[in-house]
Amino acid sequence: MLPKPGRSQTRVQQRHIRARELRRQPRAAHLSVSVAHRHAQQRQADELPLLLRRAPVEGTEQLIPTPTRASDPSWAPDGSALVCNSFDDDRIYTVDLSSGQAQALSEAEWMPPHWSPFLGPPPPDTPPSVTLTSPAEGQTVSGVVNLQADATDDHGVAQVEFFIAQGSVGVDTDASDGWAVSWDSNTVQDGSHTAEAVATDTTGQTGSDAHAFSVNNSQGASKMYVAAIDWSKTGPHLAITVTVRSDSGAAVEGATVAMDLTRAEGGSWSFTGTTNSAGQVEFMHKRAASGAYTATVTNITHGAYEYDPALDIDNPDQWTL
Repeated sequence: MLPKPGRSQTRVQQRHIRARELRRQPRAAHLSVSVAHRHAQQRQADELPLLLRRAPVEGTEQLIPTPTRASDPSWAPDGSALVCNSFDDDRIYTVDLSSGQAQALSEAEWMPPHWSPFLGPPPPDTPPSVTLTSPAEGQTVSGVVNLQADATDDHGVAQVEFFIAQGSVGVDTDASDGWAVSWDSNTVQDGSHTAEAVATDTTGQTGSDAHAFSVNNSQGASKMYVAAIDWSKTGPHLAITVTVRSDSGAAVEGATVAMDLTRAEGGSWSFTGTTNSAGQVEFMHKRAASGAYTATVTNITHGAYEYDPALDIDNPDQWTL
């Protein structure tokens, strides 16, 4: 117990007595710190406990083992641990938040780039951002429609799922050719509908964008488009297969396809062919040299269908041999 100060004692003498008594008291084996008081405790230099928490939830506490007294706690960039300077032995400690165990570090271990701490918990992982780009808001569509979206995330987008009137019509998990799926508007009645794109990031968070558009298939539009461009290697030759479909999703037989092939390292070639009953035509580039190739369908003609490049799903397309 502290001696009761007499009337003649000054405030300075009282503080000196208090300091001596504090040094005689044993240090606590465990300390707990509320997140709500973290900044105030950081200002209390030699009395500052170490802030260690599994999750930064306001108002909750957690008992943490040694070091028992520390200053300047800093979070690891990934939020998995803290680093601090211990008053017990004047050493730098890192503490694993999953176990609460402290481990002393050498100067070489805690200096950057091995350890680059910062004050405060790491910023939260933000959900992905997504914009539905096709169909455009208020646009009128018919036949097969290419639903498209732009999506970004600070850690990466895992997939984009498309919905029409709250029903899923397709999921795209490959961003290499953009986020898109093909949808046949003949599956719904003419009139106003709502399209929605939902992006999911690598941690399971989602973001969405939606707007209204219209469907009008009453005129029975007869259009065709490039549904796919596929590549394969046959011996020393490079084969490119183009698939053509109608706006109803059926294979278009007898369509004349014109295609240009270019090689980034030099060279260009032009091909023309007619689709078979599966709506496909194969172009063969013989004795192809290695390199980065781009295939572009420049035109498609047919007696009963009109080519609509806006419906193309996979044109142009790239491949590296």
